[in-house]
Order: sequence, then C-alpha cells, then structure tokens
Amino acid sequence: MIARLSLLLPTPFYIPLGLVETVEINAEPWPVRLHSPVQSVFAAKAPDQPVSAEMLSPAADPLISDRVRVNDSEAMAADLIRIDFMSESFNRTRGDSTERNKILETGFKLINQWLMAYRILAAAAIIKPVDRMSCSTRLDYLDDAEGSLAPAEGLIRQSASIAFQIPGRATITAKGWEVISGVAPDFVPTRWDQLLIDAGGLLPEIGPAILLAYTALEVRIASAADILAEARGINADLWSWFTDKRPFLVQPETEEFAKHLFRMLGGHSLAEEEQLWRIFVRLRKARNSFAHEGTALDLDTHAPLTLGQAAQLVGGARQIVDWIDALLPEEHRSKRPVLPEVRIESLGDVMQV
Repeated sequence: MIARLSLLLPTPFYIPLGLVETVEINAEPWPVRLHSPVQSVFAAKAPDQPVSAEMLSPAADPLISDRVRVNDSEAMAADLIRIDFMSESFNRTRGDSTERNKILETGFKLINQWLMAYRILAAAAIIKPVDRMSCSTRLDYLDDAEGSLAPAEGLIRQSASIAFQIPGRATITAKGWEVISGVAPDFVPTRWDQLLIDAGGLLPEIGPAILLAYTALEVRIASAADILAEARGINADLWSWFTDKRPFLVQPETEEFAKHLFRMLGGHSLAEEEQLWRIFVRLRKARNSFAHEGTALDLDTHAPLTLGQAAQLVGGARQIVDWIDALLPEEHRSKRPVLPEVRIESLGDVMQV
C-alpha cells in the first residue's frame, strides 16, 4: 500500500516539460519515494474556481509559461511535490492518528531537507522551509499500483488540509487611516524602529532576525545615553572621548550602557527590570553566537533558538526600546502614535473522505 503525501509549495519551481524524476529514500519505518515537482490543479485553475482538495493533485493539462524557458525548453511552474510512503498497511481510521501525524512530520522533514539543499546549492534566498500552518497538504491512500482504494466502512481514503494565507497581512480601518494620515506628511522613522520592523520581517530566518533586533538595541541605547549625558550637563568633548574616540577595546559596551551608565545618568538600570534584562541578555547571547558561530543559541540550553523563542526575543526588543524611551526627558521621548488593534484571521480546513 502507498500513502502519498502531496504538498503545495508557496514558491513554484520552473521546470522543463517532461521532467519526471524520483528518488528512493529510507525513512524509518518506511521506504519512501520522492517525486520531482509538478504543476498542481490549483496553479492551472481559473481564478474564480473554488479551492478544494482536488486542487492538490497534478494538473492534467498544465499551463505552459509564455515568458519562461529552461535550457531552451518550454517550461511550467511546478508547485506540487509528492512523497510516497510504502508499507504493507496503514492505519486508515477516521479522526486523529499518530501514524498519520508521523507521516506528515516525516514528509515535512524530507521536503525541508530538499528545499534547504536547493536553497544553499542554488543560492536561492527566495526558497524557505515550509510547515503545516502555511502549506496545504493532501494524503491519499493508494494500492501498490497507485490506484484508488475501494470504499470501506469506517476507513478513509484521503485526508487533506487547506491552508490560506493573507499576503503581507496588511489592513486598514477608519481609525487607523485617521492616525496614519495625521502623522504621515512629516513622519521620519527612527533607525531602531526600522531595524526592529526589518527584524520581524526576516522571520523565520532566525539568525538574521536576532542580529538586526540586537543592532536596533545597540543603536537605541547609544542614542539614549548621548541624550542623558547632555541632559546631565556632561562636557560634550569628554563624553565623545569616553564613548567614541578611545580605542575600540576600551570603549564601554552596550551592556555597560544599559546596566551601569543608564543608572548613573538616568537613575535606573535596565538590570533592575528582571524580565527585560533577561530578554536583553538572551538576545545578546544569541546575537554573539550567530555572529561568531553561525547559529543563534539559547542562553540556558545552548541549543539553537526555535522560531517561537526568536519571535519572543524580537518582540522583547520592542519592550526594551519602549522602556528606554520612558527613561528619557519628556522632550526626547517618542511621539509615535499607537494604532488601534486589528484582528486578522487566516482560516484553514481539514477534510477526511
């Protein structure tokens, strides 16, 4: 029996017509066959056609590109990749199944290994790993000849999950329009705000996102220290010598600014805020390990940061920036207005037949 997992890739591959390749893989506990990408019914469908599980299958009449050729051959956009798991039998009972979850887990692991090999070897930054939240899947149970199984009471022949995405996740409400329109003509973003936005946009690329988020803190902390030093009446030439003109190795580090100089100049140390200080230290550790070892590591476990941990640290950097802002004299605080919260939902569906 065959359990065929089909995944709809968010970024299609242009392939020459006639490309039909398979790779045999041993993925315990199953032998596995990986098929080269094909064009899905979804890619070949009319724009107004409703989305269904049937679209997660190869197009019978794929669309040939009129703008792209590959090695002087006609080409098509291939967005569907299929993985066959082979076994004497599979658990086809309805509802949640440990075996089906294992098939999905293994399938995503295999395809992500393939995608990452392509990304690095082809220097294709546009190719990213996929996951079950962003990638539509269809699992078909077939006989050994790849034909459909006969219906059987209490057993499924197919399970599909359709993922929907809202590109860019941008929206605007009446209140948001009013706020943005009120500041847009004179709006000049700060360097740290731009860096933090870019850091969030880099996710799920963990290392680069951590690097930008910590850079945003470095820039903001240095800027705030300059403001506090001026407010305390410290001689400008002396301050410049202390922070900039001395040899780099004896200049104060960002951590010293946040922990000691903020207390001396502004009356409070970031280290007094236990939660924020922990975010800062974890972010610094992750940034340093990425800069020197190529992997952003967690402070406690010394394991690579997960996407969830990285997202928390990038979000935490914004909390630190807000805390620094409140430390400054009123005239130097951010005048950035707060937009009203907007809830955007991306709805998916799971079907078993």
